Amino acid sequence: MELTFLGTGICLSPIKVNTGILLEDKDNLMLIDCCGGAELLRQLYKIGLSPQFSKNPKPIDHVFLSHRHPDHSFGLLYLLSDQGPTRKKNPTKIYCSKCTKENMLKLIESTGFSYMLKRIKIRWIVLEPGSKLNIFDNAEVVAFRAEHKNYPGDDGLGFVFNINNKKIVFSGDTKPCSGLVEHGMNCDLLIHECFSVRNKDPAKNHGHSDAVDVGEIASKVNAKKTILTHMHFKDYSNIEQDMKSMVKEVKEYYKGNVCVAKDLEVFEL
Repeated sequence: MELTFLGTGICLSPIKVNTGILLEDKDNLMLIDCCGGAELLRQLYKIGLSPQFSKNPKPIDHVFLSHRHPDHSFGLLYLLSDQGPTRKKNPTKIYCSKCTKENMLKLIESTGFSYMLKRIKIRWIVLEPGSKLNIFDNAEVVAFRAEHKNYPGDDGLGFVFNINNKKIVFSGDTKPCSGLVEHGMNCDLLIHECFSVRNKDPAKNHGHSDAVDVGEIASKVNAKKTILTHMHFKDYSNIEQDMKSMVKEVKEYYKGNVCVAKDLEVFEL
């Protein structure tokens, strides 16, 4: 199984692509969040997975949206447009909350992308906290509630993937939350947002977790490995030092393996 971090930056990052993670298990491709727009296509092109411009395109059958915010969802429009020629038989399955589905349909309509709904097959699968379903052989996903309610109507989700006896947890954007602890115990990999180091920026005021939070959560769920993503930097001219500080702070509370993901970095599991 292979994970590729297409993007690891927050919404207003000037140098990093917005959040998107590609999870590949044999012939099955799953996309966890869709970056912030056309940048998703550029990242897919770089790794040879652009349906229209790659020699051997592979369709992304499963798309998971953690919430409706643009840095996690707007790339869906471009993905559906790009995948059009490859979607002759099987639909693209989009897993998300009711709120996210409604907002994405409004976005598709208001931006003139509604023609896509006529030329490709889409299947919306609405998830609630606690939803559990099989997505293909030996692969199950469980949704849990993420605490990221910055605006009225927000209902973010995190996801737990159990694939071929490997357990992968994706936090989504969230403050420390009970759902992740409940469903994420003893995971092989915890992918958790890390908005900042403690005291550098009030992460909780933005509905996020800081490095201390991540260290405490990773320790509590007994994660074998933790990867930090969705990072906010006050000074983008010195992000390497900031990333080292985040890892150091996480390690003060967590004894497992921890690292920071970079755009287009690949991890084997």
